[in-house]
Amino acid sequence: GGAPGRGRRGAKSSPDQASSLQRDANVEMISTMLEALEKEHEHLYQSLLRPITTFVCEMLPEDMRETSCAELHYEDLEKLPSDDVTRVAEWLTEKVDALGSRLKAEQRDDEEEDEGAAMGDVDLFALTRDAGALTVNAKWLGHLEERLLGEDGHPRKARGDEDPHRMGLVLEWVYGSIVSTAEKSRDGAKRCLGMTPPSAQQAYDNLVRCLEDQASWEGRAKEAKELMNAMLTSRKEADELAKQHDMRPTPPAAAAAAPGGDAEAGGAAPAAGGDGGAAQLPDAVILKMLAREALLTSAKLYALSFDHQMAQKTLASVKLQIRHGEPDLERLKRELEELKHAPRGLEGTFRTAAEMERHRHQLADAAIEEQLEVQTAFREQGAKLQSLYDKKQRTEFELAKRDTEIKQL
Repeated sequence: GGAPGRGRRGAKSSPDQASSLQRDANVEMISTMLEALEKEHEHLYQSLLRPITTFVCEMLPEDMRETSCAELHYEDLEKLPSDDVTRVAEWLTEKVDALGSRLKAEQRDDEEEDEGAAMGDVDLFALTRDAGALTVNAKWLGHLEERLLGEDGHPRKARGDEDPHRMGLVLEWVYGSIVSTAEKSRDGAKRCLGMTPPSAQQAYDNLVRCLEDQASWEGRAKEAKELMNAMLTSRKEADELAKQHDMRPTPPAAAAAAPGGDAEAGGAAPAAGGDGGAAQLPDAVILKMLAREALLTSAKLYALSFDHQMAQKTLASVKLQIRHGEPDLERLKRELEELKHAPRGLEGTFRTAAEMERHRHQLADAAIEEQLEVQTAFREQGAKLQSLYDKKQRTEFELAKRDTEIKQL
C-alpha cells in the first residue's frame, strides 16, 4: 500500500535523490519480507528481525532512534546511509533465499516427478573409502552430470542424447560458473550483519525455544484429538442412555399440547415417564450426563482459548502493519505539500512569448500529473490504514468478548 508513495519525484533526479530513491526501495523490500516472515512463523521472524534491530542500534545513537532490540521502527532505516540500508536488504534477501533452498521447489513441466526432492542439503565432498583423501560426493557429481544450462540460465535435466558424454555442469561447477544453493546458503549463514557475530550459545538458545514451541503445539494438537475422541465416545454413550431410558427430546408443539400446557416439560425428560420426570432417572445416568456437560465445557474452553491466542497474533500483526503504514502516510503527506508549493521554474531563454507560454503550460501539466499521482497514493494509503484501524478495533472487541466468555465458563 505504501510503495507507490516512495520516490514519487524521481523525474527530477540528482545524486541525492537517486540515493534516496534507492533507500526507499530497499526499505519497502525489507518491510515486505519481514511482514511475510511474521505471518509465516514467529520464531523465523524473530531470528531475522533481531540481527536487523541490533544493526540499527549499533549504527544510530540512542537519542536518534526509536528502534530497540525487540522492535524495529522503519523510519529509523531512513536515517541510515543508503549503503547501509542496501546491506540490510541484501543480507535479508540472502537469508530468505537460503531458506527457500531448503524447501521443496515447485515442480517444473520439464522435470521428472521426483526431481524436486532429488537434491537436498548435501555435502559436496566426501572421504574416500580408505578415509585418506577427499573426493567429490558421488550424489552431487551425478546431479551435475545429468544437467545442462537451459535457455533461461537455470539448470535443467538433460534430455535424450543432448549430452552423450555426461559432462553436464561438472566443468561449470569446477570453474565457479555455478554454485550449489546449499553451499551458498551455508556461506551466507556465516556472514553477520552487525559488528557482533552470532554465537553458538545464541543458536542453541534459539533452537531450544523453537523446540519448546513445537512441543507446545504438539501438546495442543494431542489435547484436541483426545477431546474429539472423548466427545465422540460420550455422544455414543448418550445415545445409548437415551434409548435405554426413553429420553427423547419432546418437540415444542407436543410440549405445548401436554396436560397443563407446561412448556418446560421438554428437554431430557422421559417421553413416557409419567409423574416425576427426570427424577426417575438412576443416579448413575445423571452423573454420566453431568460428566458429558463437563466434557463439552472443557472442549468449549479449549476452542475459545485457541481462538483467543490466534486473535492475539492477528492483533499483533495488525499493529505491526499500522506501525509500518503510518510513516508512509506522513511521507506522502509531506510530499504532497511540497508539490503544492513547489516553484514553477521558467528559467531559460525563449525566442518568443508563445514559446515561453507553451513551456509554462507543459510545466503546469507535468506538475498537475505528478500531484494527482501522489494524491492518489495518499488516498490509497489512508484507506488501507483506516481498514487496519477498523480491523484492530474489531479484533480488540472480539478478544474482550472471548475473554469474558472464558471467565464465565
